[in-house]
Amino acid sequence: MSKNKRYIKGLFKDTTYLDQPEGTWRYALNAIVQDKDGTISNETGNTPDGYIKGVTAAEAENMLCIGHIEVDDNKVILFLKDRRPDAATLYESGIAVWSNGVFTWLYKPVPTDHNLNFNKEYPIEGTFKIDSSEDLVVYFTDDLNPPRAFNVTRQERSFSSGGNLTKLYAITTTLGPFGAGVSTNPNRTHSKHIELLNLFPNTGPIPHIDLDYVGTIQSAVITGGGLRTGVYYLALAYVDDDNVATNYVTVSNPVSIVDEYDFTSPAFRKDGAKDGSQTSKSVRWKVSNINNDYSLIRPSIIRKMGGVTEAHRLPDIDAQVAAINGITYSGLEGAASSAIEDVIIDTVAYDTAKTINQLDGILYLGNLTRTSDVGYQKYANNIKLNSVVKSMNPFDSFYATVDNLETGFGTMPPDLGNDVDPSKSYRWAPNIFKYKGYMRDEVYAFYIAFILNDGSMSYAYHIPGRESLNNELDSPSGAGIRSDLANISSYAANFHFFDSSIASITSTQMNYWHNATEFYPNTENFQTWDKDGNVPGSNLQGLNVRHHHFPSNENSARKTIAANICSTLNSLGTIQASQAWNGRLMVYHNDYANNGGEVMENNWNRGFRMQNLWTGAGKSLVYDATGAIVTNDCAIALLTNSGISTGSASNSGNMLVADQPMQVRCTYLIGGKKYNNTTADVKIRRDDANGNISWSVQNSVSSWGGIGCGSLPVDYFSSRNACGGTCDNGSNAAMAMGATVTVRGYTQTTNGGGPKWRQAEVGEFATCNNPVQDLSSPGGFHGASGASGTPYQWIQFNIIAGTILTATLTDAIVEHDISVLGFELEDIQIPRNIADKVQGFRIYYAKRKHADKRILGQDYIKPMGHRKEIVGLCSEVDPTNADKAGQILGTLQDVKEIFYSKQPWPDVTADLPTATVESITAFNALVTKPAYNIFSTHDFNLLRTKNSIAGWTHIKPEYVVENFVWNGPTTNQDKKMYTNLINFGSTTNPVEVSEQWGYNTALNCYPKEVLTGIFIGSRYNNMSFHAGQTGAVPGINPRMLGQKAKTYLHGDSIFDGTPLGFGGKIFNEFGETAIIFSLMTGHYLEALPNLQDAGTGNIQDNWGEYHLQAPSILLKPFPNNATSGTAAYSSTIRNSSYLVNYHAFKTDMYKSIDSQELVWTGFEVLGDDIEIFTFDDGIMNGSGSTKDIRSEGIFGGDTFISRYGVPMGLKPSNPTELSRPLRAIYGNIVESPDNINFRHSESNKSSYFPGTAAREILKYVGTSSGTEASEGGANEGDYTAQDNMKYNPDYSSANDIRPAIPLPLKDSTLSEFTTRTHRSAKADTTSLIDNYRTFLANQFKDLPKNRGELWKLSSFNNLLYFHMVDSLFAAKGKQTMSMGDGSEAAVGSGDIFKQDPDELVQTQDGYGGTQSQWAALTTRAGYFFVDRVRGKVFLMQDKLTEISNVGMETWFRENLGSALDGLGAINTGACPVIDNPIIGLGLTAVYDPKYKRIILTKRDLEPTQAFMTGWNQLNTIPMNPGTIRFNNNECKYRIFFPGLALPPPAPPTPGTWTNIEWDNEYYFKKTGWTISYFPELAVWSSFHDYIPYKYFNTTETFYSFTDLYTAYLDGTISTGGVVSVGGADDPFTNWGNRGIWKHNEGEKGVLYQEQPNPDRNYYNFEFEAIHTETKDSNAIFHNFSFMADVYDQVGNLILDAGFTSFYVFNTFQISGDKTSSLLEYLVNIRRIGNQWNVNRFRDLAALAVDASAYYTPGNPNVVGGISTGTLTTSSTVPMFTIVGMVETPTAAYSILPPAVKPFQLRKKFIDKWIGIRLIYNNISNNLINLHSTAIGAKKLYR
Repeated sequence: MSKNKRYIKGLFKDTTYLDQPEGTWRYALNAIVQDKDGTISNETGNTPDGYIKGVTAAEAENMLCIGHIEVDDNKVILFLKDRRPDAATLYESGIAVWSNGVFTWLYKPVPTDHNLNFNKEYPIEGTFKIDSSEDLVVYFTDDLNPPRAFNVTRQERSFSSGGNLTKLYAITTTLGPFGAGVSTNPNRTHSKHIELLNLFPNTGPIPHIDLDYVGTIQSAVITGGGLRTGVYYLALAYVDDDNVATNYVTVSNPVSIVDEYDFTSPAFRKDGAKDGSQTSKSVRWKVSNINNDYSLIRPSIIRKMGGVTEAHRLPDIDAQVAAINGITYSGLEGAASSAIEDVIIDTVAYDTAKTINQLDGILYLGNLTRTSDVGYQKYANNIKLNSVVKSMNPFDSFYATVDNLETGFGTMPPDLGNDVDPSKSYRWAPNIFKYKGYMRDEVYAFYIAFILNDGSMSYAYHIPGRESLNNELDSPSGAGIRSDLANISSYAANFHFFDSSIASITSTQMNYWHNATEFYPNTENFQTWDKDGNVPGSNLQGLNVRHHHFPSNENSARKTIAANICSTLNSLGTIQASQAWNGRLMVYHNDYANNGGEVMENNWNRGFRMQNLWTGAGKSLVYDATGAIVTNDCAIALLTNSGISTGSASNSGNMLVADQPMQVRCTYLIGGKKYNNTTADVKIRRDDANGNISWSVQNSVSSWGGIGCGSLPVDYFSSRNACGGTCDNGSNAAMAMGATVTVRGYTQTTNGGGPKWRQAEVGEFATCNNPVQDLSSPGGFHGASGASGTPYQWIQFNIIAGTILTATLTDAIVEHDISVLGFELEDIQIPRNIADKVQGFRIYYAKRKHADKRILGQDYIKPMGHRKEIVGLCSEVDPTNADKAGQILGTLQDVKEIFYSKQPWPDVTADLPTATVESITAFNALVTKPAYNIFSTHDFNLLRTKNSIAGWTHIKPEYVVENFVWNGPTTNQDKKMYTNLINFGSTTNPVEVSEQWGYNTALNCYPKEVLTGIFIGSRYNNMSFHAGQTGAVPGINPRMLGQKAKTYLHGDSIFDGTPLGFGGKIFNEFGETAIIFSLMTGHYLEALPNLQDAGTGNIQDNWGEYHLQAPSILLKPFPNNATSGTAAYSSTIRNSSYLVNYHAFKTDMYKSIDSQELVWTGFEVLGDDIEIFTFDDGIMNGSGSTKDIRSEGIFGGDTFISRYGVPMGLKPSNPTELSRPLRAIYGNIVESPDNINFRHSESNKSSYFPGTAAREILKYVGTSSGTEASEGGANEGDYTAQDNMKYNPDYSSANDIRPAIPLPLKDSTLSEFTTRTHRSAKADTTSLIDNYRTFLANQFKDLPKNRGELWKLSSFNNLLYFHMVDSLFAAKGKQTMSMGDGSEAAVGSGDIFKQDPDELVQTQDGYGGTQSQWAALTTRAGYFFVDRVRGKVFLMQDKLTEISNVGMETWFRENLGSALDGLGAINTGACPVIDNPIIGLGLTAVYDPKYKRIILTKRDLEPTQAFMTGWNQLNTIPMNPGTIRFNNNECKYRIFFPGLALPPPAPPTPGTWTNIEWDNEYYFKKTGWTISYFPELAVWSSFHDYIPYKYFNTTETFYSFTDLYTAYLDGTISTGGVVSVGGADDPFTNWGNRGIWKHNEGEKGVLYQEQPNPDRNYYNFEFEAIHTETKDSNAIFHNFSFMADVYDQVGNLILDAGFTSFYVFNTFQISGDKTSSLLEYLVNIRRIGNQWNVNRFRDLAALAVDASAYYTPGNPNVVGGISTGTLTTSSTVPMFTIVGMVETPTAAYSILPPAVKPFQLRKKFIDKWIGIRLIYNNISNNLINLHSTAIGAKKLYR
C-alpha cells in the first residue's frame, strides 16, 4: 500500500494523468475544501429561504430576479421582471426587499400606468447609501433605462399614508379638480411620473413662465421692491421630497427693469437708466404647467447688469403656491448668490450606464450613452414658415407740443392730459418679454428642439427656408444699377437684392435665401419626410442650405408702419412763449462819465446807446397802457445790446428785436455835439426778418448841442424837427417776428475826415426851447433845468403785442400703426415614436451676431452739400478784412477746395446738381432730376458699438418719409472771448491781440444767432412698386456704395475723404459724430421735396430762420386738424427723408448650420398640446400648425421698433455762407437690435431727444463745451459720440441663457461614451441634498479606446478600478508611502481624476480585461474577474494573479467560450460579447462567506439540431424556409418564415424575419457549469451541480435564483403560502423558480427542492484522485484505500465508508461507471484501522480488433506471421464524455453490466498511474470528510 495522499493543493487538470501534481485532485463535484482540517467534504445543498410572491402562481414562477443590491447582513433589494409576454401579466416589473427570509414587494406598478421597463436582457447592477435622514437609498442601472435612484425608506413610509405597491411614494394618477391651474388633489401626477426614479432628476412636465397682464394693465413689473436696473430672467428647477433638485429646465425671456413706471407721463420719460441704478421695482412671473410630483420649485434669478451675468438662488417654494401666486423677486430677499454655471450648465444626464459603483462617498457611472438626437431632422425639413405681423396701434404716441419741445412738458399737462396707452411700445414689459420682432429683409436661421421627457433638450433641428420661385435665382439683369449689382459677386442673384415676398408670389410672404457655398450633407437626415413618408422630389441632400429671408418694407402687407395716423391741433403754447402786452418800453441816458458818448462816423453803422441812469446803473422802465410802471421781463428781454457798430462794446447801440408779430412806434430824444460846422443826422432803421432794411427820413441837427426828435410811422420812416414838437405823434409800424429797430447817427467829414459828431454828454447837452418829456406824465416835457439827476436823453418804444403768436402755434400728435414682424409654422408633423420620447418642443433661431447681419443698420440718410470754397471764413467777413479774419480764424488755405458739408438739412432742391436717377415713383424708370450722392446717417446700434462697417456694400430705401417740420425755438450761442488784431497790417506799429467777451462775426465768424429745425416723421411711404411687373422682383433698386466710401466720422472735425473715394473733404465743424457714405456713380438718389423758405416773407413759414424769444413753430400743419392718413393731408411737402437699410452683401449666412449659438423665441408647446402635431400611421391628430397654439404668431426675435431722435449740427465756414450754426433734430421710427426707448442720459453731454427738451438739445448740439463748461471734453455737445450714447446693452438681451445645441451634420453624432467614467458630487452626511444625483459636466474621465469598452467599475482596497474589455486600470491619486517610523503618508492629491489611471499590466493587446460584468466581484480576499475571450481567470490582491493558471488553464481556455461562438456575429462586429447569465449567456459569480470561496458559474445556450439545420441553409434568392441568421441590429438570431407552417414557434407574420428569443427551447438548450475557488488556499476546488442565473450573499452564506423549472402557466391564486401543486416538469418542488434558495443549508445533494420531500432528487458528491507513485514503471493495481470521517445528520461520527460507488481507470482500462461499481461492505470494501480498503475491481473496457493500417503493416511480425489487427479497448470513442464540468464514462467504452464481459477478459489494472473516482449519492445525508487516499500496487516485471 502506498503512502496516504492528502489533498490540499486543489483541482488540477493542466497536466496528463501521469504528471498529476502531488496533493492535487483531478475532479471534484459538489465538494468543498475544509481548510482547517485539510479534508474534502461533500457540499450541503440549498433550501428555500423566502419566495417571490405574486397575485398568481404563474406570476410568481415567471418572475426573474434581474438584479440585486446587498444592503446589510440580511437585507437585499431585488429587481424583478416577468419573463412572459407583457400581455400575459398585470405587473411585469417590480422592486422588492428580501430581509431575513421574508420577501416584500416595495413597488410593483401597473405597466399600463407606469412601466419600470425592466428587461431580462439587461441585468441590473447597483449600490446603496444611507442618507443623512437615515433613509436607505439604492442606486441602480441596467444599460437600457436611465440610471435610477429609489428611496426604499420613503416608499415604505408611504404605505402608512395611503400608498400601495402600485404607487411610487404614494403618488397617484387620479385627477382632481383644478383651481388656478393647480389640482386640489395633492397626489395628482402625470403619466410619466415614474421618471422620478431617474438618478439624473427627471422633471416630467416643465413649467411654463409668462408675465401677467390683462389689456393695458400688467402686474409683472410692480412696485415694492429694490431691484437694480438691468435685465432679469427666471430659471426654475424642481425639488423632490428627498431634496433632490432637477436641472434648471426653463428660463424665461428677459424682463427689463428701468427706474420709471408704466404710468410715467409723458410716456417717453420711461427711459432706461445706468446699469445698477436703484429702483423700487419688483418683478412677478406667472407659472403654469407645474409637475405636482415635486413638492417644491427652486427659483433662481439671473441678472444681467453692466455686462455681468450672475445668478441668485431664492429659497425653494411650494409648487402649488407658485402656481397660484406666481414667483416674485424684489431684490430684498437676501437671495444666495450662486454661480451662473449652476443654471446655464446642466448637471450631466446620461441615457444609460452599463456599470455603477461608489467609493469614498462619490458615485461613479461607467460606459455611458447619451443622445440628444430623436431623429427628427428629416421631418423638420418639411416644416413651412410663414411671416405674420402683430399690430401696435397707436404706437408709442408722441405729443410734439410747443410746451414739450420747449420745456419737456415743464409748464403744461404732459401729453395734453391724455393717457398714452403704455402697452403700445417696447417700454412695456410684456412686449419686450413676448413680442420682440424680426428685422425686415433680414435672413434668420430657425430650429426646432424637443423637450425630452426628462426635461432635457434634444438637439435642435434646422428648419430649411422655402424653395425658390420664378427668377429669384437669376442674376440681376439689365443695364445700369442692375448690371452693377450682378457684378458684385459671381453668386449675386435677384434674391439678394429684391423682395419677392408678396402674397401674389408666395403664400408664405417670405423671401428666398440660400447659402452659396454650404450644402446639405448626403445623409438620411436631409431627406424630407412627412406623415406619409419620404416626400417625392423634396430631399435636400446636396442642395444649398436654405434659410429664412423675411419680407422687406416693400411688401405692404408686412411693412413696419402699417398706417400713418398723425394729427395736429391748435396749441396752448407755453408759459415761456411771449405773452400778450400793450405798453411802452423806455431806455434812458444820463451821463457817459465824460467818455464822449457814441461817436458817429460817415456811415450809418453806429447806433445810440442809452447806458446810465442818474444812479450810474443801466435801467429800463416798462409802463402798461395806463402809464403805470410794471414788471415784465419778457418785454425787457426784447431789448438787446447787439453789436451794431465795429467799435468797442461801450460804443454799441440799443436794438429792439420783435419776438412775435407786434405793433411798434419808436420815438427818441437825443443830444449831440458837433465839430467844424458839420451836419449831424439821426435816422431810425428797421430790419425785417428777411434782411430788408427801411429808414426814416433823416433828422438833421445843425446847431451846437442840438436836439433831435423823431418818430416811426406805420409804413415808412419820417422825421420832424425835435424842437417845437412833442415827439409823440406818429403811428405804429407792423413788426414781424425777428424784425429789429435801431436809432442811428451819421456825420459828414471835411478837411481830413474823421468823426465830427457824437452823442452829447450831460454838460454838453443844450436846452431846447421846449421842455423835455416828462417822465411822470407820458407826453409831457421837463425843462433843461430840471431837478438834479434828471435824465436828458431817451428812446421810447410803444409796443402792442397781442395774442397773435399763441393763436397761430400748432401741436402735433405723432402716432402710427406699426406692425411687429413674426412668423408661424405649418406642417410640424411628429411621428408617434418621437412623440413618446418628448413632452413638447421649442422654437429657436441662430443668434444674429454682427458678422451674420446683412442688415447692418437703419436710419434716415441726410444728404451733404457740395462746396468749392475757402474753408475757414464766413460771408460776414468784409473782403477788405479777409486777411485779418483769416489770421484770427487760422484758415489753412486761401484757395478754394472741394469739400462736402455734413449739414443738418439738405440744400435747396433747386440748387442741387442734376443726374440721371431711378425714379422713386415709377419702377425702374430713369429720370433726370436733382440728386444726392453723399450722405450722413446715424444708426443707433452702430454708433453705440462702433461695429465694423467694412462689409457694407449697398443701401436699400425702405421709406420716403414726409416729416413734420418745425422752425426751431430761438437759440443763441453762448458768449465767448473773441479776438481782434490791433494795428493789423501796420508797418510801423506792432500787432496787438485784443480779446473781448461777446459775439463777433466780422472777424471771428461767431454770431449770436443759431438757425434750427425739427423734423419728425409723419407719413411713411414704403417703396412698393408692383404695378406692371411680370414675375417678381418688385421694389426699388438698391444703391451700391462707391469705392471704400464709408466710415465713421468724428464730431467737430474736417475729414479728408479723398482716399476713401468721397472726392474731397468732409466738413463737420461743430458737428456731431456720424456715419458717412457715398454712392457709386449712377446710383444716386433722386432729391426729395425740401422747401426751407416758403417765400411768404413770414418767419412762421420757414425753418432755419432766426427769431427772438419764440418757441418751435410747426410749419404747414394739417388743415382742419386732419390726420396724415386722410385726403385732407396737405400736398405741400416741406421736407422728406429717405429711411434706408444698410446692406452687406453676403453669399452665406449662419455657416454652418450645426455651429450656431441659438436663442429661444419663448415659444413652446407643452403637454397634451403636442398631439396637435403628432401623427399615427400616417394620420395627423391635429393641424400641425402653431396657429392652434398661438394664433397671433411666434415672436421673441431680436428687433425692437422705436422712435429715435438724432440731433445734428454744423457751423458753416466758407465765404458764401453765414456763420450762423445750423442745428436740427430728426425723429423717426426705426428697427434696431437695441431698445432705443431705454437709452438714458447721465449728464448734459449724454442728453437725447425726446428725453431732453428740443430747445436744450438744439442749444448745444455740436458745441465743444456743452451746457456746462466744467464738464470739459471735446464731445460735450456731440450727442452721438460713442461715449455720449448712454444705453445699457443688457436691455438688448435675448433668451440665450440655456440654448439648445444644433444637430451635428455628421451622421456619427457622439452618443456612446464606452470608455467614460463620470462621477457625482461628494456626499455630505450633514446635508439633506443627495449629491449622488449631482453630476457636474466636467467630472468625467475617458480611458483609452484601444482597450475596448469599460465593462465594470470595481473598488478594492479603497481604490477604483476601471475594468475594460481588454485591460484593467487602477485609479491614482490616493497613493501612500511608508515612512521611517512605520507610518504612512499620502502621496497623491486624493482626487483620482487628477491623474490618468495606471494600466496594471501593459502589453500590446492588453491584459487582464473582462467581458463578464456579473462574474467580477470584490471579496474580502480580493477582486475576482474573468477574461472570457482569452480564457483566463484573475484575482487581484496586492498584485494581479492569473488564477486560472493554477491547474486549470487549459480547462478554462476550452470552457469559457460559448457554444454559439462562431455562429454569426454574437461576439464580434456590431454586437459586443453577450454577457447575461439571466438569459443563459454569460458568467456570474458569488462569494461564499461561510467557506471563504468564490463560486463561478457559466450559463450557456447550446444550439439544437433544429437551429443548426436553419443555420446551415445556404443564402439563396428567394431565401430558403427556416433559414436562421444573426440579426446584428438587435443582437439576436432570427428565422425566415416564407409563409409556411413550420415547427414552433409559429410564424407571427409569414414571409418575414422573426427574432428567436433566447428562452426558445426548440432552438436552444440550457447548459453551463459551476466551479469554486478558495482564495486563501489559492486552489480551485470543485465543480457544482447548481447553475443558477443569479446569486447574492449575506455575511453568513450565499443565495441563488434558478430558472431550472418550467414556469407555471395557469392562473392559480397564491395566498402567500405554498402553492399546492407544482408544474408538470417540477414534481420535486412547490417553490420552483420563485424560491430564494439559501446555500450551505439543508440536505446534502438536494438542490432547488423543498425538504423533506420523498420525491426529491439528489446530486452526487464526487471526488477523483490520480495516483502516480509508480509513474516510473508499470504496476499492477489491486486495491486502493481512503481515509474519511463520516457524520450523520445530527453530527455523530459513524462507522460508514460514506461513499456509495466508485470506479477506477487508467490509460485504457476502466472499472465501470458511477452506478455499476457500488461499494458493498465486505464485498468490495472493508475497514482496516482508520482506512477503508477497496478491491475486486477489474477492467470492463470493451474490447475490439483494431485492423487499421497501423496494426496491419503487411510485413512479417515478431513471430513470423502477418498481423491482422490487435485486440484493444475501443479506439473509436473516448473513455470519458466531457461536457464542461460533467465528466462521465462513455457508455460505449465499457461493457456493462460487468457480467457481460467474460471474466478472463476482465484484466487487472496495469499502468504507471491509476485514477480513482469516489462517488456519494448523498441520499443518507451524511457528511463525509475525506482525508486521503492510497493505492495497493506491485511492480510489473514482465
